[in-house]
Order: sequence, then C-alpha cells, then structure tokens
Amino acid sequence: QWPDVPATVDPDAAHPRAVQMAEAMREGSCTFRDLIGSGFTSAEITEHYPEAKALAASLSVRQVSPGADLLADMAVKAKAAIVNHKPMPKGTADTQALYLAWGRYCAARNAHVVDPWAGQRERCLDLLRAYFQATTAGPAVTEHVVRAVAEVLEARH
Repeated sequence: QWPDVPATVDPDAAHPRAVQMAEAMREGSCTFRDLIGSGFTSAEITEHYPEAKALAASLSVRQVSPGADLLADMAVKAKAAIVNHKPMPKGTADTQALYLAWGRYCAARNAHVVDPWAGQRERCLDLLRAYFQATTAGPAVTEHVVRAVAEVLEARH
C-alpha cells in the first residue's frame, strides 16, 4: 500500500512537512485517515509518508540506561547484597571488574548469613570497600555505605 520506507532519514535534511508528519505519527496518527485528520493533504501524505515513517521510527528508538544511584540507594543496595543490583555512583563505568568485585561482596554476605562470626563480618566490609574503590565514589560515600552495612551485620551477630 505504501512505497518502500527508507532505512534512515537525516532529521536535518528532511522536508519540514515530513518532520511534522513524523511528529503526528509519534503521537498516534498512523493511518491515512488519522493523517488527514491531523491536517495533511492526500498529496502531502503520498509524497512525504515514507520519509516521515522512517523519521518517526528513528526518533522513537532510544537507548535508556539507568541513572546513578543516590547515597541512600547505594546503602539500601549494599544492605540487600543482591548480585544483579549493585550500587552505581555517578560516572562509574559498568565493567566486568565491577561485577566481579560486587559478586565477591555478595558471596561474603551470604557466607555471613550462614556463619555470622566477627572475621566474616570484617571480610564483608573489606570487600565492600574494595568494590567502592573500583567506582568513582569518594571515601566519604564509601564509609557512609560501609557504616550502614556494618550496623546491619552487627544486628545479626
């Protein structure tokens, strides 16, 4: 029914009416009748539809990554010690080394649950410090989170 849609469209080089049509498409006007109702003529739809559809598709796709954690969020995540939910200070790159350091801390926390002795508690706190040293968190953030976790570990002892 519609002509072939180009794979990519440069928004800066697109016809102004095609850009307006793409915006209408992104807001839900996708059929011929909807576009007529949005104020486009049948000639404009015939001429600009392929370009507008490709533009709407390219503008609709975006990569969303989680933002940085707040200090309180980092403390909560460190207390929970869930492998796939590590605290991420602002500016920290998500690397394999970071996953390994967090995994070591989580394993130590699990061992502490099974056998809560003082040496295991210190090992947990040391591994948590090592994790935060691999991030962009400063010493004040690290010590705040470590103190919060130490309180939880002390309560279980």
